Amino acid sequence: MLLKRDGVQYCRIIREGNELLRVRYAAAGGDSAAATHTAALIEELLSYAEGSLAERLATERTGACGAFPHRYEIDWREEAEAWGCTVTLTTALYRGRELLEARTLVTYWDGDGACQCKPPKRRRQRRPTKG
Repeated sequence: MLLKRDGVQYCRIIREGNELLRVRYAAAGGDSAAATHTAALIEELLSYAEGSLAERLATERTGACGAFPHRYEIDWREEAEAWGCTVTLTTALYRGRELLEARTLVTYWDGDGACQCKPPKRRRQRRPTKG
């Protein structure tokens, strides 16, 4: 495996004394370029949550009284393949139990995790001939 899961961490974003957003994220570590890239993406997503996303939610929340705090979850998974490795990074924004938005980024890496690759070509299966 190219990436190492450094545990799950949490942070709370508070505006004007009220909890606006809870962030849960899986930290990534390791020595490969794939690990460094994934860790940098997670840091940027955390900055987005603390900045733009929190401001947007604060603006939307001004009219709502007693609304649940939002939850923002950042997670990743790595899958070893015969040709290399696939890293899937996902984000999800919830209000209570309601999923508001979700995003997924899939990156493909060579066997050492040194450089990104193009997605592998899928083999077409031959259809049986009628005969």
